Amino acid sequence: MLCLVLPLLIYHLSAEPIKQMGCVDKPINDILLALADASGASIVCDETVSGNASFVFSSMDFLPALQSFLSAYRLYYRFENGVYYVSRVKIVFSAS
Repeated sequence: MLCLVLPLLIYHLSAEPIKQMGCVDKPINDILLALADASGASIVCDETVSGNASFVFSSMDFLPALQSFLSAYRLYYRFENGVYYVSRVKIVFSAS
């Protein structure tokens, strides 16, 4: 695993915080896969997700950690059927 995860005490959408997790200049896909692995969440990246990133999370729940990471790198997600789909493209549907 390319990222340091200490300890692996993250549960998908639970109140359990991420104790410590950090990566320096690693592929965004790998970071998201490590976050998914540590949290038990399902994350799928599309072909628009690329590049490297660095981050450190301490004492954060999964969803705020995911949202802050994606926001910092101008990425978006949609949650559908228990899966977080990540993309650089945000699709918005109009009700009209």
